[in-house]
Amino acid sequence: MPWFTFSDGIKKRTCRYLLQHYGGQFLLEKLSLDQLSVELYNGKGRITDVSLDVKGLNDLADKSKFPFRFVEGYISTVEVSIPWTRPFTDNSVFEVDGLLLTVQPKERMDDASMFEPMWESMMMSSMERAEKYLKEDPLDIEKEDSYSSSSDRIPGFEQFAQSIETGE
Repeated sequence: MPWFTFSDGIKKRTCRYLLQHYGGQFLLEKLSLDQLSVELYNGKGRITDVSLDVKGLNDLADKSKFPFRFVEGYISTVEVSIPWTRPFTDNSVFEVDGLLLTVQPKERMDDASMFEPMWESMMMSSMERAEKYLKEDPLDIEKEDSYSSSSDRIPGFEQFAQSIETGE
């Protein structure tokens, strides 16, 4: 039985169900039948006055690692045109009019909490170097010391290393 023999109410309810099912997480409220205009035989549909659910938008933004979060969202009109006779070869058109998205930057970590992971990383690498040093053969270390001369050393490096070790 073709779609065009059904009443407009049934067509609208079916379209509303599909829209709610597949896009409901982005809608603040359930769509009313008054918001929908459906011409299935012509492959056209229209939705008006849609308030967007920023929680759904922010979930998607978090997954996509957007540097901002949504505060408010609204669409005045969405028009859809689907070529039913050749849906896989002809283009479908989605036209959005009156899109309003209010966004704000995500809160950054404060300076102390940004510094902490970097500091922990430096400390871990220092600990790894210390463990490696303790595991080395002392005779190999003495050989290395005898090969290095004062001309190979970087000026001020030893004082810098000493200040790190003493915490001054």
